[in-house]
Amino acid sequence: MSHEFRTPLHGIGSFAALGLKKVDSAPPDKLRTYFESIIKSGNRLGELVNDLLDLAKLEARQMKLQLERTDVQGLASAIGQDLRALTDGRQVTIRFASATPDTCALVDPRQFHAVIQNLLSNAVKFSPPSSEIVVSFSDGELANGRPALRVSVRDQGVGIPENEVESIFDKFVQSSKTKTGAGGTGLGLAITREIVQLHDGHVSAGNHPDGGAVFSVLVPRCSDVPQAMRGTGT
Repeated sequence: MSHEFRTPLHGIGSFAALGLKKVDSAPPDKLRTYFESIIKSGNRLGELVNDLLDLAKLEARQMKLQLERTDVQGLASAIGQDLRALTDGRQVTIRFASATPDTCALVDPRQFHAVIQNLLSNAVKFSPPSSEIVVSFSDGELANGRPALRVSVRDQGVGIPENEVESIFDKFVQSSKTKTGAGGTGLGLAITREIVQLHDGHVSAGNHPDGGAVFSVLVPRCSDVPQAMRGTGT
C-alpha cells in the first residue's frame, strides 16, 4: 500500500519540480510531456483513493444495497459496449452465451455493475490480441442450497497459477503471470469479492481446460433480502 501511494506521488512531485525548473528554457513539447505525466500520476492516485474508500465502506458493511430484479446479461452487454474502445484497441471480442432462459437475479444494479466491469476489464487487459472473451450465464446453486445465477467470464490469456487462485482476491495482489504493467490499482478483485459477498453470493477464480482464466460469480435469484443488507448503514 505504501508503494502504491508513493509511486504516483513521486511522479507528481518530480515532474512538477522539473517543469518549474525548466519553465523558461524547455520547449513547449517537453513541458507538455511533464504536464501529461503529472495528470497521469494524479489520475492514478485518485483512482487508488476512490477504490480504497469504497473497499473500506464495503469491509465495514456500511454500504446498503438497493436490490432490484435485474437482467444481468443486459447489464453485462451494456458494459461490453462501454468497453468498446478498449476491446477494439486490443482487437479483442466479447461474446455472450446463455445456458438458461432466465438471466435475471436480485442485485443492486449499481454495485453489481462494478463486479461485471471489474471482471471484464481485467479479462480485456490480460487477453492476447485477436482473442475472445466469453461471458456465460447458467443456473447454479449456492452452498446453502439457494438457487443462483452463475456468471462466468473466461479469457484466452496466460491463466492463473493454481497456488494463486485464492490470493488473487486479496488487496494489491496480482497474478505473477499477469504483472504486465497493464494498469489498475490492484483493488478491483478485492472490491469484487466484497460486493459479491454483500449479496450473499460467491466468487471464484480458476483456469479453463483449453487455456485462459475463468472467473465465476454466483448470485442468489431468491427474492428474500440478503443477511448482509440487514442493519447496515448508508
